[in-house]
Amino acid sequence: TAIAGILGVSATKVIRDFSDFGLKVEYFFRSSYELEFETYLKSLGITNIETNTRDIIDGELDLFIPEKNLAIEINGMYWHSFNRQETLDEKRASSKKTKLCREKGIELLTVLESEILDSSKKTIWMNILKNKVSNSLPSIYARKCQVLEIRDSTCTRNFYNLNHLQGYCKATTHLGLYFKEELVSVMSFSDTKNGNWELVRFCSLSSYRVQGGAGKLLSYFKNNYKPVKIVSFADLRYSSGNLYKTLGFTQESLVDPRYYYVLGKKLFHRRAFQKKRLKVLLGDKYDSSLTESELVFNYTRYRRIWDCGKIKFSLTI
Repeated sequence: TAIAGILGVSATKVIRDFSDFGLKVEYFFRSSYELEFETYLKSLGITNIETNTRDIIDGELDLFIPEKNLAIEINGMYWHSFNRQETLDEKRASSKKTKLCREKGIELLTVLESEILDSSKKTIWMNILKNKVSNSLPSIYARKCQVLEIRDSTCTRNFYNLNHLQGYCKATTHLGLYFKEELVSVMSFSDTKNGNWELVRFCSLSSYRVQGGAGKLLSYFKNNYKPVKIVSFADLRYSSGNLYKTLGFTQESLVDPRYYYVLGKKLFHRRAFQKKRLKVLLGDKYDSSLTESELVFNYTRYRRIWDCGKIKFSLTI
């Protein structure tokens, strides 16, 4: 604050500038997002919530619910992103926190600010939390449902965008689980040739628990497509991979954190920043001798943010 007064700028600008130059700044405040999530958890009957605690792991946890062994991190897009080449520790900061929690038997959910600002994704997160801490979501039983193949990509797109944090993805096959003609779960597979497939997406209506839905969809796929091997990935930002273990998958490996780009409060996939696309975006500024990140950091206002890594699972039939 004193530095800000001398320079005639806001304290926030000073903190951001220090951060951009790699200088660590200790600041103590709770964001409105943290307070909102804490209030929501209390509305679900959770009264024992530790906030900004440093007693659990080597690092701070925004919210921790001891009775559920559940922790929640809410990552602001600016404070957790970089406009310069990151150190290895910076790239792995979120994955390290997830790893430390897993070693203590704690499930860590990492929420991005962009997801809170997106009404559909925020609803998904609130339903995830509701399911984790209260088991109060209404249930639909897969034995009362029917599996049908979905040919209409618009149907699949709308369902994933409303019920999955990653939204829609292209796939070879989309399978739907229907309860009284209502679509309640979707599982999608991509053919990677020679009997090998990737399970690229699965989710159910976020406001329901569709019990046995994943198992029924997977059984249909195995019986009708005769795969030799299926691989899939659990995103450690919001999944510990327990569903895969229930379905008979085995863990193959841990996948290092990957990055996304950020502009303001919006998140962008790294595919949009391949050098061939940057050449179009930057025009005369484009320099083929520079790396993708150097081009982005030097000539745009985009920043880079890292995820928590993934777990690769496989199922050999």
